[in-house]
Amino acid sequence: MRMIIAYEQLKEQIGGNSPAEVAARLDRLGIKYLIGKQNRPFTTEFALNAAMGLTSTTFEQQEHQPVVEVG
Repeated sequence: MRMIIAYEQLKEQIGGNSPAEVAARLDRLGIKYLIGKQNRPFTTEFALNAAMGLTSTTFEQQEHQPVVEVG
């Protein structure tokens, strides 16, 4: 299940005083979003991770990396 990141949480985390400002910041950060109720943007945890270059494949690769001891 993918977590929805609502407007209020986006506003708190990335700033902006209006839905348009939050959407502009999302655009600038390369985060995909949709416009929902009251013309407020929302996104998903997956979209945030994708904008940071973190994909499910990245997580799977990290989980399966062998532990290498140095020394």
